[in-house]
Amino acid sequence: MDPKEPKNPILKILLADVEIFIGGALIALVIVAVIFGVLNYFNIISLSSIYEPFSLLPRRIKLISPNNNLYPQKSTRMPTALPPIPNKIKADVKSITGDILIPSYIPLNLFYVVRSIKNSDNSTSYSYSTSWAKKDEESFSVIVNYNQTQDITSEATTIYIPKVITGLDASSSGILTSQYIKINPQGIFACKNNFANSSLTLCESFWENKDGTKEGIGIISPIFINSNKSEVFYCERNQEDPNYSWKSCGSESPLE
Repeated sequence: MDPKEPKNPILKILLADVEIFIGGALIALVIVAVIFGVLNYFNIISLSSIYEPFSLLPRRIKLISPNNNLYPQKSTRMPTALPPIPNKIKADVKSITGDILIPSYIPLNLFYVVRSIKNSDNSTSYSYSTSWAKKDEESFSVIVNYNQTQDITSEATTIYIPKVITGLDASSSGILTSQYIKINPQGIFACKNNFANSSLTLCESFWENKDGTKEGIGIISPIFINSNKSEVFYCERNQEDPNYSWKSCGSESPLE
């Protein structure tokens, strides 16, 4: 018989009950601790807000998605696709190019056309253009302007020459422009040196036809101060063009 074992059988029973009670309580505490630990980990119950030492317990990081009201998304409105350029417009630009320029300057594999749209308070106008260039040689641009009913209002052609032409006068201007433009000017060439208070020289022939259309052919060299290029130009306007009243291709009255 164990000398430490109580001799009183009643006391022996009580001690056994106490051991069972303590064991059960410990198991219950462990279960409760596990449950609260799980609840705290999944942020169901925040024990750290109840008792600060509990903040050491592990917790699952909660990902917060941005609130659309606090962070409104920018509207990404897709641009409205423009309709394809009509074949008639392409044919117009190609035909006008052939009517203006000496054929040897027009590439055989032409033609691409670029569209521009201009909106004003009362109307919408459309410009269709084509351009091309050769390295270290002339570059060409032809623009045809239309009103909102797709009627031609004006044409403009520019040729940039990669050199400055000196000694321009009425006689030489006609010869130089005829090397690029096959339209015969119906007016005389007039020249102005120190054009726009600079070293530019502008020579132009501008006239009005019997049908009311206005045309002009000219050359300016250099195209701006300290430039190494010259420009040959041509224009035609009818009465529907906003700049019909001008007495020149480039401005209202540059030679006056």
